[in-house]
Amino acid sequence: MQPQRNLLVCVVAWILFWCHFGLLRGASAQDNGKTAAETEVARGENYLVYACRKTELQDYLLGSSSKHRRDELKACILVDGQSLFTPQGLLDPSRMDWDKLSTEIRNLRVDERSVAMFHALDCGPGDFRVLNWLFVGFGRSSCGFNHVYWRSSSHQGDFWERIQLSEGLAHPEITRDETPVGNELVQVYPVRTFLSRFNSDNADCVVRIVPQLIRQQHVELRGAIRTSMQTFVPMIEVANKKKLLVLANYHKDARATVDWLREEGFAELADKLGYGEVTGQFAEYAVLLKNDN
Repeated sequence: MQPQRNLLVCVVAWILFWCHFGLLRGASAQDNGKTAAETEVARGENYLVYACRKTELQDYLLGSSSKHRRDELKACILVDGQSLFTPQGLLDPSRMDWDKLSTEIRNLRVDERSVAMFHALDCGPGDFRVLNWLFVGFGRSSCGFNHVYWRSSSHQGDFWERIQLSEGLAHPEITRDETPVGNELVQVYPVRTFLSRFNSDNADCVVRIVPQLIRQQHVELRGAIRTSMQTFVPMIEVANKKKLLVLANYHKDARATVDWLREEGFAELADKLGYGEVTGQFAEYAVLLKNDN
């Protein structure tokens, strides 16, 4: 009886150990699910597919819609737009393996609220209406997404070299949190994910100026905004301080302020904030946006 009792004890202990280990693994996976913002799931000859859940920074870099929650973006597809065109500038859809891409994207759809986004680089002089029909139509009819968006941007250089550079600069092993600090004038974000690196021209830190820039007596950036930057930028922990990106909307009458930033202001901010370079991305509006500042 004693050997049988010892065997029973060993079996029970073994079961308890593996149950506990399984629970730990399950908890670990759940924790990773809460923190993971993006994962590469497929790579083709001229595209890259990421499963993602938007960070707060990506809401501004990738674009957002009031129709959808941030966490409803499930797939982000980067496309070498230049590869889709002939040397004569004609769109040639056969240059993309649509069947393979469809299989890879379809698995990322969770429910009818899931969103897919295509980002095409260097699309050339083609008709953007045709590209809209191509990407949106494909995402809906072949991949099963009800909500599909696409955007384009220009970039001089090789598509895959840019991918490799942004992947090398991302620091997901530290944390993928990109929550800002700031006030009603500025919001300051750390850049830690690949998609944020890729869409911020590989900035280390992003500053979003909250109020729309409007015409003022002096062309310089308002002192209160600059003071806010000097207060909150040092609070962000970054691995490097090579580049800081400023995002801002401005009324067309405030173009002089934007020109001042590019000609003088960015150099001044780089010196004050301790960054090697400060650059900007600006959106011009012909109308005054809601602006309480």
